[in-house]
Amino acid sequence: MKKTIFILLTVMLALPAGAKWWIFGKSKEPVRIKYLYINNASSDEAGKAMTLYKNSLANGMVVIRGKAKAYKGEIGSIRISIDGKATWKDAKFSPDGAFEFQFKPETGRKYAIFIEAMDTSGKTNKVNESRINLAVSEKNPFEDLKKTLDAMIKAYNSEKPHEFMKYVSEDFTGDKAFLERAIRDDFNNLSNIRLRYTINNIAGSGNKIMVSIKYNRMVFINKTGESNTDSGNTEMVFKNENGKLKLYSMKRPLIFGLSDADNVATGTVIGESSGLALDSSGNLSAAKTITATKENDGKDMISYNFAENMTYSETSIPGNNSDLINGDIAFNDGHLVDSSVRNVQMAQVSGKSIDSLTLSDMENLTYQDDTIFFNPTGKVFAVKVDGAKYYAVEFVSFTGSTPPYTATFKVRNFN
Repeated sequence: MKKTIFILLTVMLALPAGAKWWIFGKSKEPVRIKYLYINNASSDEAGKAMTLYKNSLANGMVVIRGKAKAYKGEIGSIRISIDGKATWKDAKFSPDGAFEFQFKPETGRKYAIFIEAMDTSGKTNKVNESRINLAVSEKNPFEDLKKTLDAMIKAYNSEKPHEFMKYVSEDFTGDKAFLERAIRDDFNNLSNIRLRYTINNIAGSGNKIMVSIKYNRMVFINKTGESNTDSGNTEMVFKNENGKLKLYSMKRPLIFGLSDADNVATGTVIGESSGLALDSSGNLSAAKTITATKENDGKDMISYNFAENMTYSETSIPGNNSDLINGDIAFNDGHLVDSSVRNVQMAQVSGKSIDSLTLSDMENLTYQDDTIFFNPTGKVFAVKVDGAKYYAVEFVSFTGSTPPYTATFKVRNFN
């Protein structure tokens, strides 16, 4: 029997293929709104009530955008009501469920916004749970917010941690102690920090202010002496404490606390990469690199589990591809093989490295079932799981025509 190696990327909790989407009523899972933004402010951060500030509205418009997902099949229509379901208007949407809707608000008026997303079998999301109460205010916290951000960036660029931490809330969601330690580690690992920004949008909810900013940055990596630049859009939340704005939370890409991103950030901005991050040795890190060497009889496999933070384990399954369990993706003698189940699909990425990919790039690829990619060395592949989770795999090398085989690959988790 021919000897072979499998590097098996196992996705936990694989769902059965189930019935086809066009069989009405078969799926019990509702349509859901995967994410929702109003003028770049996340509804996850704002909750059910949001205030926009008139002077910060681009072209005076409220822009609602998000993404709807159907458990089975496709999204067939998306409607939005801004008057408590009294009237409905169609939103623009794409086949993958991404949608957008705009309207010009009146200052002082309150809007009860509902979203109805319907799949092609007639099922909808839980419409009543989508409600957001929106108001537009003449007040504008722009100057106070800019003053706070300027002071924080000045302290950060000047490497003054004590001064920086004056602007951080005691309720900071990533734990204030973790942030302070990460800031100090940033100063040990980086030098000549130059950070600039512009404010894209401001929104309020209760005593919190959400801000979307565009930044560009240059840093020197102390360990290597090399410079690095990056730019992007990120989101932060500030809390009003006795009339002073204090940092409450930050999303990736981070502009502060790169040395402990996992404990400091509360998520990643939709459509953006995770940005610069520093590992425990002071090196820039993004995708993780894994090298696996195995000599076997084709039955013992090196198993990669996305859900377990890149932990390897060995397992035994039958030695032919037709017997692979649902959710398995196998690397067999240089071929990357999809196991052709509905909840796992793949696509080849062209023109981008694994580190430069964004979540938006991953979502806009055309994924396939039953796909075999030959000679993967140097190529990047995208994996979509359950229609909502995204991973990228870049094969750096694969060597050996007979055991032992060695494969080196990089993996990024976009979830």
